[in-house]
Amino acid sequence: MTPSGPFLYPNFGAEEGGGAARPYRSLRNLPALWGALFGDAAALLDPREGARPWETLPFEGGEAVFPEWRALEGLVPWYSDAAAGGIAAERALPLAGPAPEAVAAVHDKAFALAFAREHLDPPDPVTRHAAVLAPETAADRARFAAEIQRVVASWPDALAKEIVVKPRFGTSGRGWFRGGGQDAAALRALDPARFAARGGAIVEPWALRRADLSTQLWISRGGEIAVIGTTRQLLSRGGTYRGNAGWITSARGIQSGTVHDRAIREAAVALGRAAAARGFWGACGIDSFVYEVPGDGVRLRPIVEINARFTTGLVALGLLRRWAGPIPTRRGRRWLFLLVRPEREGAGSARDAGWEHRLTLDPYGEGIESLLQLGHDRRPGSDPAVPMPPASEPPTR
Repeated sequence: MTPSGPFLYPNFGAEEGGGAARPYRSLRNLPALWGALFGDAAALLDPREGARPWETLPFEGGEAVFPEWRALEGLVPWYSDAAAGGIAAERALPLAGPAPEAVAAVHDKAFALAFAREHLDPPDPVTRHAAVLAPETAADRARFAAEIQRVVASWPDALAKEIVVKPRFGTSGRGWFRGGGQDAAALRALDPARFAARGGAIVEPWALRRADLSTQLWISRGGEIAVIGTTRQLLSRGGTYRGNAGWITSARGIQSGTVHDRAIREAAVALGRAAAARGFWGACGIDSFVYEVPGDGVRLRPIVEINARFTTGLVALGLLRRWAGPIPTRRGRRWLFLLVRPEREGAGSARDAGWEHRLTLDPYGEGIESLLQLGHDRRPGSDPAVPMPPASEPPTR
């Protein structure tokens, strides 16, 4: 059978510039998993090979797993930018994604920060003290370093000890600086051009994270918000994605299983409406985290950023929808989606083996509790504020 579309364009990392997929080993199998969620009619276009169809298609699996995806026709990019629009035009396909200018407006970390400051009452300490630096601020090293130091000097001492500087456009913690807030030598060593090329920077206190969370949405062209699910994210200390986990029941759907589900869901829907008002539609993920403020207890940061594109977390939820099977109404099941390094006999190094994906239900024998602490700055088991339910109990609403 010849694929008739949609044609999926996996331009992973395109928000970092260049418009084409990065050769990240950790994403080696992701295109096929993403494509499988669109069903038999889908085809993949390889952005590194002149946008030719991949030979491994069409997929088996019937229709698209989410009903809204079944109406998509043309080129569906992972991240809808001008380069993806150019590929669509070259192939005489409609761009089946949001307008690139709308994506750029809401994918900018400054958009989510401004919304959180205005609409959270009151905003959490990290949100309140974070600062946005324009690309012009990165005109030279001295000016860039001085501006960061000026921002940090206005913070309380407890928040100023360690900071993170993030590009306003980026993914998975790449390009971050983490260090002392008044370490002048380290700040002067930063390459400001790298931040200027990616929209400027966000400067914020480094948070002692206890749990990383996300909410996955689909926003219709008419602005209706569908919450696909909430998850716990498994991240490295530097913010690199490693997987997702949570709880699934027939009554409550897919959720992180923490006491913060309702709060992050409500915040994500509100931010999604604001994104829709800017012309954005389609898949997106809103990141959140729980963190400790020295001397001030545990706080939830319900809005960190909006990933205005398809996400690996959304792929995990799609796989659950497709392959989880019947879910017990009352008890439900815990689930775990991981990027794992396979053991390959004869491989020269761990890097040679690449990465594979694993989806597990009821993963109690696989050390899930330690995995949930993968990127945290706290010791495992030290967080009563974000409990995971035991095997015999459904999660807290």
